[in-house]
Amino acid sequence: MLKTKLPAGRELSGRLAEAEAILEKLLKINPNYALGWSNLSQVKLQLGDRADAMADSRHAVELDRDDDVLNSWLSQLLTKISKVKGARH
Repeated sequence: MLKTKLPAGRELSGRLAEAEAILEKLLKINPNYALGWSNLSQVKLQLGDRADAMADSRHAVELDRDDDVLNSWLSQLLTKISKVKGARH
């Protein structure tokens, strides 16, 4: 299995498009890499693409339903998105 450590937090800010492109290439090589899908979800959320962030996070969980980190991120994402929707009404 191909594993990679991605920059996080401030290291990633300003380089989100680059991170997205790298993750998409990684996932073409290894489409079953659940953590990669989760990371892509986080990048897409930061880019403001909530729908794709949600789809990628759900896909990550489908690939590895027993991973607590993936399930936790999906739960956090659902909470963040519902707060944003609630604030608009």
